[in-house]
Amino acid sequence: MLEVKNNDILKLSDGKKYIVCCSLDYQNCKYLYLLDEEDTKNFKFCLLIKNEEDLELEDVEDQETLDKILPLFSKKAQELLKEVTEQN
Repeated sequence: MLEVKNNDILKLSDGKKYIVCCSLDYQNCKYLYLLDEEDTKNFKFCLLIKNEEDLELEDVEDQETLDKILPLFSKKAQELLKEVTEQN
């Protein structure tokens, strides 16, 4: 089974490469926060869809879903930053 982890680089259908900054599970779905490798002002929130043979990403554009997952990503990012800070 394919897995996606933080810091993985994914090439999407738009031809750009994105870094997986953070992932989270919410209501039995996995969401990714992706950052364009070349233009850090360009980012996406995507739903990860696992098929038997591959992975698909679907952009999250629904405002209601974004309103629910953004605070969760913020909390997760704070936790990751704390871990990194404590290691140094």
